[in-house]
Amino acid sequence: MAQEGMLVTLEEMKDYLGESSGYNDQLITDMIYAAQEELWRATGKDFREIAENETAKGVVRMTVWLSFYADREDAKNTEHIERRRSRLITQLQYGGDAENGGEAP
Repeated sequence: MAQEGMLVTLEEMKDYLGESSGYNDQLITDMIYAAQEELWRATGKDFREIAENETAKGVVRMTVWLSFYADREDAKNTEHIERRRSRLITQLQYGGDAENGGEAP
């Protein structure tokens, strides 16, 4: 069941993060909303209105992952994820979706 106004559901995000407890549910939910807001500000587009934009969902997942794990000392390979996330945001700014060929209209 999709949560109201969420591009990525709490359950999807917890699965992506490998979180099984309910202890961090509110924190993760807040991070999802913050990631969506950041994506909207970067692109000027509200991707919640585009049901199947996997690139936008990927950016939200990466943003939450970076917020949830990257500040920890043992986090690995965050630079690669940050670069990939930046490339995807740029792609979305110009109308491309990696899952649909990545071409701007």
